[in-house]
Amino acid sequence: MDSPIPRAILLSTLALGCSLAQNSVTVVSAASYFNGPQENGVPGNPSVAPGSIVSMFASNIATRTTVATNPPPAPLPTNLDGVSATITDASGNTQPIRLIEVTPGQINAVLPSGLQAQTCFALCSGPGLNPDTAVVNVTTSTGNHISGEVNLLAVSPGLFSADQTGTWLAAAQVVTTHADGSQTYMDSIATCTSNLVWNGYTWSGCVPVPVDVGTGTDQVVLELFGTGIRGANAIAETDPQYANGPGVSVIAGPVCSNANPDCNYLEVLYAGPQGARAPGSFYGLDQVNVVLPPSLAGSGVISLTVEAVAGYVGADCCELVDSNNAVYVYIK
Repeated sequence: MDSPIPRAILLSTLALGCSLAQNSVTVVSAASYFNGPQENGVPGNPSVAPGSIVSMFASNIATRTTVATNPPPAPLPTNLDGVSATITDASGNTQPIRLIEVTPGQINAVLPSGLQAQTCFALCSGPGLNPDTAVVNVTTSTGNHISGEVNLLAVSPGLFSADQTGTWLAAAQVVTTHADGSQTYMDSIATCTSNLVWNGYTWSGCVPVPVDVGTGTDQVVLELFGTGIRGANAIAETDPQYANGPGVSVIAGPVCSNANPDCNYLEVLYAGPQGARAPGSFYGLDQVNVVLPPSLAGSGVISLTVEAVAGYVGADCCELVDSNNAVYVYIK
């Protein structure tokens, strides 16, 4: 279904919680804003996936805010108000980065898809593999050049939140199919204003809209939006464990661990490019459709995390990676 969510969640400016060096650029997922080493043993820089939506932070990028105006399927520009950027992967392949928005301190953009990226970054029985490091070069509107490094992983999931922080209510919508075939829709699971309030979890301008998981005769589907997810399906096709379904799972509540082996997996109906690449699908935006079962009724606020296949290493070893952020939904 059509929704204002994709464009709204991408045209946002966030002050990254780190000190920015004058002559360097920090590249992170535009969904999670995670600014640290990937879990599972990957050291160093933040990790992003080819073809994903990223935010790049630096000082004095542009003198004003400029947004790409042509909607999909028109290609995004490689220059906005004099600002441009390229990325060079570990093989030496340099490609332009297409730009969504530039501001004095931030660029929102979509990475090219044809970049060399690590597909399995932590062998089950070995010391782990180093990720493929890429160099991003930005030309500012005044002609200055700044650069930075980022790790490229074939899969690096991030989920968008309604308040564009990556830490609170999901940027999501709900489709409920009733027994008679009729459907009802929720365009958003959050109501947002510019007023920050403490909601018991975090400071945010967004408050939850309760989701009714219905009765046993209803199918309630939550449509999550993220980026860095779509690569999991191609990797999963090489693994018999995942060949009959998407290489993406969604966990409600705490992620799986030795302390929590019985984590709550939800049924995933679709995971891949938003709108299955139909006309008007937004650049680099991924969508995960997940069933909310009646058994969740009364849960209140619960966290949702994406788990994706990141690399296949033989018959008994398949590496999984969790999204670098969790988002939340309020279940009535």
